[in-house]
Amino acid sequence: MNTTVQYDIMTCMRSTDLPARSYTARDVQQVAGLSYRNLNVWSARGALPGEDDARGVGWRRFSCAELFVLAVQVEIRRRFGVPVGRLRGLHGALLAGGADPLDEVAQLLADTGAGVSLVTDLDATTKLLPDAEVGSFIADRLGGGDAPAAILCVQVGPIAKRLVARLREDNIPTGVRALLDAPDDISPCTPAEAAVLRLIRSGDYRSIEVVMQDGEIKTLHTKRLRAGLTADEVADLIRDHDYQTLTLTTRAGRIVTVEQSEAHKPRS
Repeated sequence: MNTTVQYDIMTCMRSTDLPARSYTARDVQQVAGLSYRNLNVWSARGALPGEDDARGVGWRRFSCAELFVLAVQVEIRRRFGVPVGRLRGLHGALLAGGADPLDEVAQLLADTGAGVSLVTDLDATTKLLPDAEVGSFIADRLGGGDAPAAILCVQVGPIAKRLVARLREDNIPTGVRALLDAPDDISPCTPAEAAVLRLIRSGDYRSIEVVMQDGEIKTLHTKRLRAGLTADEVADLIRDHDYQTLTLTTRAGRIVTVEQSEAHKPRS
């Protein structure tokens, strides 16, 4: 007897019946760049996604989606200097109700064929959007009566692709694995020029100096002024940024402001 079986292609692509692997602190260090010491700090400040393990951070396990969220949090902290404690609401928003933001990014890339960005104020607004919709979304938010003080925008397509490339041998859904074959995010300017635009649009910097050589952007020098940092947060800045100069202004033994000067090598 011949039997014909029909498969729903999209169901196969999105299938989560495969055994889900859990990832260790070592995996987090390799994929997201957080050391064991960083993980302990992030855990103490409530910035790690997933359930706590009574045996400590070294025993904690993360899902693929949680690993992606961590990589996004690290990118936001690296790019905007956000204190670790301010990141703790991000994983709750992205993973609420069992949501899988990595799968959502994969679907958006497949549907639009363009870039995908995370737009967030680290409070009430956190949304994954095609790049073409980011401008109007931010304009609507800023035009409201209770507009947030600041909105951060980070392209997450490249983060998702890097993550999946590192985990390509694992049992992750085919739809997510297809990120490897998706085109790179489309931009009307070079990656180096896009890096300059991101710095300008962030509004975080007092000055941005662009160093050119043979018509190409070679180095970006930025300065920003930070206020209200604790000694622990200054220690985090020193540990997390390899090439920088910090100038501290103190009053009555307390840190008043910190001027952070950094050199950036934009991707060419």
